[in-house]
Formats: sequence, structure tokens, C-alpha cells
Amino acid sequence: MCRPVLDAAERGIIEVVVSAIALVEVLAHDRTSGIDDQRVRDFFDNDYILLVNVDKHLGDFARRLMLAGHSRLKPPDAIHLATACIANVDEFHTFDDRLLALDGAIDRLDGTRLIVKKPAVPAPPAATR
Repeated sequence: MCRPVLDAAERGIIEVVVSAIALVEVLAHDRTSGIDDQRVRDFFDNDYILLVNVDKHLGDFARRLMLAGHSRLKPPDAIHLATACIANVDEFHTFDDRLLALDGAIDRLDGTRLIVKKPAVPAPPAATR
């Protein structure tokens, strides 16, 4: 479902900003299905992906989000939101309803509100006759 976002990134239309914890989170659901480590590394090495390190500043920001009581955030979600806020991304894309509820509720580092939304999913191709 994220393919349209990745296609736009591959075409240079957008840049994907992601926390470095995503390097590990890709294994969160199934660690035994034969995930190819080189394929994962190659994916994150693309020019259109900006990998943001988790440092003290980002950790402090994420902790403050959690302490503010935003939607009972889990630490990884708080880190991803903090990454988006510190990087001043245009939009934070997610399918998580708890995070979608935070649209416009969190300030980015530049003082503007973070837009949280589902990635655009293209309509299925029209039937041809």
C-alpha cells in the first residue's frame, strides 16, 4: 500500500524521512521468514531515503510527546513522530488510527502543526473494453 509513495520517491518527487529505528522495525513481525539482510540494507541506502539518527535531542522530543499524553504513544511511535517533527516533514504517513488522530495536534520544530495522514492509494485501473 506504500508503493505509490515509494514510486514518487524513486521519481524524485518526494524524499522519505525515516528514523533509524526502522532498520530494526522491518523485522518486527516475522524474523524467520528469510528476510534478506542485503535487500533491507540496499532499500535504506537509496538516495531518496533520509535516515535520521536517534540522538539525545530526538529522544528528548519523543519523551515529551509521550509525557504529553498523545494517544498513549508507544516509544517507537513517539520516536517516529519526533523524527518527523524535528525534520519538519511536510506530512507524516501512517495507517495507524491512533496516530492518524494526532493530525494537527503536534508542533514541528519550525512551530507549524504536523500533518498526519494515510498515504495516497491510487484508484484501481479503469476496466478496459
